[in-house]
Amino acid sequence: MANQNSKLRRKEKDVEHRLYVLVQIGHHLVTAGTLELNDSGAEFSAQFTYAPNYLDQAQQGKAFALDPVNLPLRATPFQSTSRFYRLGALFDAAPDAWGRTVMAADAGVSPTSLSESQVLLKGKGSGVGAILFSPVEPQSETLAVDATAHLPGIGDLDAIYETIHAIESGAQVDPELRDMLMSSWDIGGARPKVVVVDNQGQEWIVKFPRTIDTYSRQRVEWANLKMAEAIDIRIPEIGLHELNTGDCALLVKRFDRTRDPETPTKILRNHYLSAVSLISPPANFDKRQLDSAFGASIFSYARIASVIRQVGENITRDLPELFARMVLNILVHNTDDHLKNTGFLLSANSTGYRYRLSPLFDVVTQEGTTKHMLHIGPGLAGQPNAGRIGSLENALAGSRSWGIKPKAAREIVDQVSAAVANRVQFYKEAGMTQEEIDLVQRWVSADATSNDLPVVSSKPRG
Repeated sequence: MANQNSKLRRKEKDVEHRLYVLVQIGHHLVTAGTLELNDSGAEFSAQFTYAPNYLDQAQQGKAFALDPVNLPLRATPFQSTSRFYRLGALFDAAPDAWGRTVMAADAGVSPTSLSESQVLLKGKGSGVGAILFSPVEPQSETLAVDATAHLPGIGDLDAIYETIHAIESGAQVDPELRDMLMSSWDIGGARPKVVVVDNQGQEWIVKFPRTIDTYSRQRVEWANLKMAEAIDIRIPEIGLHELNTGDCALLVKRFDRTRDPETPTKILRNHYLSAVSLISPPANFDKRQLDSAFGASIFSYARIASVIRQVGENITRDLPELFARMVLNILVHNTDDHLKNTGFLLSANSTGYRYRLSPLFDVVTQEGTTKHMLHIGPGLAGQPNAGRIGSLENALAGSRSWGIKPKAAREIVDQVSAAVANRVQFYKEAGMTQEEIDLVQRWVSADATSNDLPVVSSKPRG
């Protein structure tokens, strides 16, 4: 009987955990609160409670709400039955499909069998933003020193790529090579990637191709980001790395990491929130409602615009830039523009803690899709439930709901269109073959090849 009780206690421990949530503020990791997890079987529930000391620091202006919309500073707990509802700020630091695949391969289990507590505790601090997790409460503030010692270098990319192929095919993987992937398994996303460090100690996210790809998504993303840069949309520093196989990897310099210029061994993590965390979709949302008015109230660029107005540090800058990003996504046919692909970085100043749009990322021309993940505009006459149709007419029709005047919206469209009109030059600079260029050209928006932009009434739509 005693042995049976021991097994029961171990089972309970596997599915219910208390984790300490740490956040980096300046050079130190401080305990922001506790996260109680229960993810036994198909059930999932979580509860976050701010630590009293953290609330005291916040009252003195020395700490901030982890999410100013959904996790305001208060002593009572926050509960959720979804990773994306209310507690999304915490799970932004967790891996997505690819990281879970790597972790499962390391443990020799199925990705679906991993508990959320296992996933969070395996992190090595490479997750996006400033939040980390610990199974024990630190007794004092911890100095956030160099966290790159465990990361592979850019010179390891070919070996890492071979390991990715092995994991995708289910083959045996050399433990040392698998450790290279495990060093940054907690970076988000569904496709293969790893974090590496260069000779200056700067961190880069490296995106690799997959065997099922019909074109180089890395070269296309590089070209699309360069188009964005040409119209003053902020992008991270990027580069292309030619692999021994003839394939190509995309390097994206991390914008959520900086180093103290006076003490290079100290890494500064910048607090990050995804749009999905700030918007916080209901846990019971049915994707079949995506094209409804209710769906549009959650999954739309206009909703992200409302978040900018609510928490933004520089609304007059970020609102037009978000509109330009939307127009770019339409023209290059990046329909995978879901809420996790827009982010915000914390900006601390004399007026308090506000947020700015993070640099643009994940802009890849998609094949075989018609609707965007997010609503572009209100839809057009004779097109019911067509808010996610990617057309300039739809975008311009919705610009008034953003507070952008028709003339200003049209100027943004003209500017983005001019950059995308030169896309073939960007494709060639990215090293795309003519065959790849012809293939991608099939999917770009018809608006990208037309000089006849829609005429939009200056009157609000009724």
